[in-house]
Amino acid sequence: MIEELQQLIVQLGKFHKHYHRKEKLFLPILEDYSHYAPTRIMWRGDDRIRALYQAVKGQIDQQDINIAHTRKTYDTFERKF
Repeated sequence: MIEELQQLIVQLGKFHKHYHRKEKLFLPILEDYSHYAPTRIMWRGDDRIRALYQAVKGQIDQQDINIAHTRKTYDTFERKF
């Protein structure tokens, strides 16, 4: 069951492609038109989501998993995502 959960988390990690495209294509256009506040807010939010994802992934990769703590971290990630 742990291996299946690890595989699902890896699949969920494909969201990085979306954020990477957004940061390379969309946000520079906004900055070219001097819209700095929205881009900073989006980047900050994206960084928080990535950090939450890394926290969940790290908790799942541990030998001794605390299911309650991992679930709480995942729920926070899911809400922000």
